Amino acid sequence: MNIGVTGHQNLISIKVKKWVQKSLSEYLSKYDDIVGFSCLAEGADQVFAEEILKKGFNLVAIIPSHNYEKSFSNKSARINFNDLLLRSSNIINLSFENPSEEAYWEAGKTIVDSSDLVLAIWNGKKAEGLGGTGDIVKYAMSKGKTILHFDISKKSINKII
Repeated sequence: MNIGVTGHQNLISIKVKKWVQKSLSEYLSKYDDIVGFSCLAEGADQVFAEEILKKGFNLVAIIPSHNYEKSFSNKSARINFNDLLLRSSNIINLSFENPSEEAYWEAGKTIVDSSDLVLAIWNGKKAEGLGGTGDIVKYAMSKGKTILHFDISKKSINKII
């Protein structure tokens, strides 16, 4: 089963992050074999990637651009990105020279196109920029993908399609 993630970089609080970690751990425990797809961005992507690796599953990193690591403003997130990248079983580098909304949009579409199931870790609101979580969810819906919404504002999980 190929499972991709899209989600917020800012999970609001430690309490929300712990809820996401626990919920993902419980959900992923239902499967024997998963390939996880993530851009390894700060927040939801990294939490998902960590849970995939904890379960012993393979992780595919979708890197939106050259110089992507320079887009991390948080030093610990940048360090975690590099660690997760080293632990990935496969890395797909997109050809954008620098991080941009277009690069994030293409990376999100690549994740959706590679996945049987998309986990959306988000508040349900419209994307703030091209390639944001809301955009990726709309794209996944247009492709008829099954989407599981981990609603960080309500701490609930709902199937979208």
